[in-house]
Amino acid sequence: METPKPGEGHARIARLAGEWAGDEILHPSPNTPDGDRRFGRLSARVILDGFFVVQDYAEEKDGVVVYAGHAVFGHDDKRDAPTMSWFDSMGGQYSEPAVGTWDGDAVTFVNDGPWGTSRCTYEVRGDDELLFKLELAVDGKEFHGYLDGTYQRV
Repeated sequence: METPKPGEGHARIARLAGEWAGDEILHPSPNTPDGDRRFGRLSARVILDGFFVVQDYAEEKDGVVVYAGHAVFGHDDKRDAPTMSWFDSMGGQYSEPAVGTWDGDAVTFVNDGPWGTSRCTYEVRGDDELLFKLELAVDGKEFHGYLDGTYQRV
């Protein structure tokens, strides 16, 4: 039997790897009724011979980390789909990995979590810009913008 090797799906996810930093906009929500601006840092690297990407995320307000998260991205060959597992400093985690879809260079993951259904999209533009959008559907039906981030490779 031949040793498995990462494929095209793994290579697409690997584009998320790198050091990223940039501004974030939090839309009005129960957590931030008036909305807010934050600064985000993402540090992601390819691991396990190219099969996965691990990402550490920190959200800062006035130079202090107020929220942190950890993601593991992969590719499910049987479904031919990207996957993401998420854990954060508020005890948030998915009960199972989110299965994603691609639209060009943007990958979107939808999954149920502790605060309803989340839809998050990562898009690498060129070599040096990463866009992130998090939307929540507290009722599981209608999505509302929660956070938009624009990060540059550092």
